[in-house]
Amino acid sequence: MEYIRSNEIDPQNTLFHFSRIDNRKSIEEYGLQAVAGGENEAANDDKNKTIYFSKGIAGILKAVDVWARWEYNKYARQEHSKGHEIKQEYEDHIIEGKDDSYDKDIMTEVIFNKLYIDFKNRQYYTVDLIEGKNGDFEFGDIDVKKILSRDKYGRPYPGALWKYGPYSDFGTIEEPNNKQEDWNMNTKIGDKTISSDRLKIIETQHGKTDGLSVIIEFYDRYREMVFKENDAMFEILDNFITYAKERYKSDIDLKKDAPDYGRREINIEEERKYQSINKINLIENKKNKVFSFISKIVNKIKSKVKGKDIKMLPEASHDIKGKSNSKNAFSASLIVPSEELVKNAGRQEPDNVKIGQDKKDGQSLDN
Repeated sequence: MEYIRSNEIDPQNTLFHFSRIDNRKSIEEYGLQAVAGGENEAANDDKNKTIYFSKGIAGILKAVDVWARWEYNKYARQEHSKGHEIKQEYEDHIIEGKDDSYDKDIMTEVIFNKLYIDFKNRQYYTVDLIEGKNGDFEFGDIDVKKILSRDKYGRPYPGALWKYGPYSDFGTIEEPNNKQEDWNMNTKIGDKTISSDRLKIIETQHGKTDGLSVIIEFYDRYREMVFKENDAMFEILDNFITYAKERYKSDIDLKKDAPDYGRREINIEEERKYQSINKINLIENKKNKVFSFISKIVNKIKSKVKGKDIKMLPEASHDIKGKSNSKNAFSASLIVPSEELVKNAGRQEPDNVKIGQDKKDGQSLDN
């Protein structure tokens, strides 16, 4: 598997995927495979095979913020089933200003602890995808989970709005927006494998390849650049990084002179566990392996002759700024015209589990 230093990455247009360190050998041997259900499952979506990825450093940092929100929601639901009430004031979802819809102590003591361990044991990859080619992906394509996050009137559930973050756009009832966000993009639905020659593992300028080190470095270098005008929206992200940096100082696995934790020995049991959960195809495609080997040789020759040029991808077809899901728009979207209520009176609630109440632990960011 090839590696790439963080300072060689185009911060705006590079596409990123992250997975467990223990998946590294599997991905190198069998490629990065589209998954239906498994770890990708949320909103009861267990049929749409795809590979998730983020666009640019902004997409990565938003994904960290979103993950904290999803984990908090999952924890709150689990505690609710035990008879414990955890703060989830989604109806008071604040788009601008400080978010007061969650318990700050639980977020820090429970959720940040889990995120720290999760990201420490993952790695980030750059993914060589081309829009509109070989069925890779298209900017502005549909996010299936957004559709599954709406009630029968087309209104997004308050829990879904909170988990997607104030920087994501659901639009309004009159003009719904079901497009993918830069933090939660995916390949065209269907069987797909990205061979290892189209992937590179990211390492920091200090040679660390664990996901936690990569996130902290990206945050330090780009936080003010990519979110300068939206400080209040990223309270959770900011608080997590503060927590992670303090804990990082005493982590013996991540000390400056410690061996790179991301290159540690693979845990075979963990590898097999997630191969089974995600239904990874372990049948080797010899034709693809030969092609991959030849591609690597050609790329190495080209890089020696010309040097490696950063591939600039086209910008997203929709503006990620100027969102329409303001607090007023959200409040207005909850009001259903009386004639529409009458029209839909005989309809039943959808059988699918609401994204605010998804039945499994699935997170839509990982493979």
